[in-house]
Amino acid sequence: MTLTFWGYIPSSINIFNFILLYCGFLMSLRCLLELFNKNKNLKKYAVITCTFFITLTTIIYPLRSSYKLGAINNYIPSVTELIEPILLVILFLWISGNILIFNKKYLNSVTIFISLATILLFFLL
Repeated sequence: MTLTFWGYIPSSINIFNFILLYCGFLMSLRCLLELFNKNKNLKKYAVITCTFFITLTTIIYPLRSSYKLGAINNYIPSVTELIEPILLVILFLWISGNILIFNKKYLNSVTIFISLATILLFFLL
């Protein structure tokens, strides 16, 4: 049995991580619900959702992981230790989904796929 002690993570980073993650999920569901509103603001909501996931994946989660590993002022962790692969998959889904949404190809099916894939990937894996 191995007991691992993680480093101290400041509460502001944990709160910001929580807010960005669940705001991204809520906006993902809002994009899905926008299909019933005849796609009025779908592009806006898709860009906002993508922005939440970009900020979370590139800035907040690596900072949180650095504190968790105790790497601040001690060593440089590898990229695989800093970024969670599920968040990268979700980010790439939303970036490619935004490209397809702005090209107006398969608008409904793309929105349904990326919204449901976001929720299923995070909560089931």
